[in-house]
Amino acid sequence: MSAIVLYFAYGSNLLPVRIEARLGPCRALGLAWLDAYTLRFHKRATDGSGKADAFRTGASTDRLYGNTFEISALQKRRLDGFEGPGYRCKWLTVESRTGPVTACIYLAKPDEIDPALVPFDWYHQLVEQGAREAGFPPHYVHQIAQVNARSDPDTVRSRKHFYLLGNPSDV
Repeated sequence: MSAIVLYFAYGSNLLPVRIEARLGPCRALGLAWLDAYTLRFHKRATDGSGKADAFRTGASTDRLYGNTFEISALQKRRLDGFEGPGYRCKWLTVESRTGPVTACIYLAKPDEIDPALVPFDWYHQLVEQGAREAGFPPHYVHQIAQVNARSDPDTVRSRKHFYLLGNPSDV
């Protein structure tokens, strides 16, 4: 039997169909949050777009919402591959409705951050829909919805990801 790992998702992996397409079945434990962090889309991706990052601000008024998942050690190794070398896993205590838990959270490495980056529209929508499905507070979902996004010039990749969102014709 494989060890169970808690994973705090705040980006595109919030959406169950996305994380399960990558890792297989995962048990969602529900809403969690991390104070003094905020969501940014400034992590440099190999495709030239911005990906989500849990950015530490240190401000007590900032809160990053996420969803915790139980994943196996094998799924964690697979997830490390998807997250790639631009992120590092850090074990942090996050708050949940049932109390604090320690979970792996992927943080962008400082040299992978570029504030000028913008996410692709499909990626942005994966995050937004994941936040809605996870039951994030309406003001937080609204903040995500207001983030600028751009069309992906790779129409094949775009179609594939819009399909996960239930919009196979969007490109």
